[in-house]
Amino acid sequence: TYSQSSPQSVEIMVTTDIVQQFDVTEGAWVITAHQYIPSGSSGKTYFILLNIYNPGPTSDDWSLDMEFDCDLGLMRILEGSGAAYIVYDQWVEIRVEFDLLACTQQVYYNGVFIESLPWQTSGVNELAALDLFSDTGSSVYYDDITLEQWIGLAPTTWGQIKTLME
Repeated sequence: TYSQSSPQSVEIMVTTDIVQQFDVTEGAWVITAHQYIPSGSSGKTYFILLNIYNPGPTSDDWSLDMEFDCDLGLMRILEGSGAAYIVYDQWVEIRVEFDLLACTQQVYYNGVFIESLPWQTSGVNELAALDLFSDTGSSVYYDDITLEQWIGLAPTTWGQIKTLME
């Protein structure tokens, strides 16, 4: 129905639980996803990053659980206190920069910094899976999901750059 880059996106609807497993055990990474929530949507849908994922009835461990409550029009981070109003009827970037060595993550929604959190408090410093989940929500769409190693650069002055070039 909607796509950011043709021809398709993934539709998350009532009872959807799509999991992409990873085996990321070290380094700094950034995961981005573009999300489209149509106006008039209802219920809750989730963007979840897990540091432990065991298919079946065994225990998992969440590093990030972003809840999109369309009835309230609010996105909130369940592990912390970060929140933002949901942006409807346009593609919005979800961006999470995480460093497994430092056990940190920074969460952005629609280009705005939302919150900095520990990567985990009861699991492991790994990325095991991305879970796009809904058990009560209207259709929500995701497109252009990427996971890339991240190299954060420290702020540098022009004087420092000139010195390095000499």
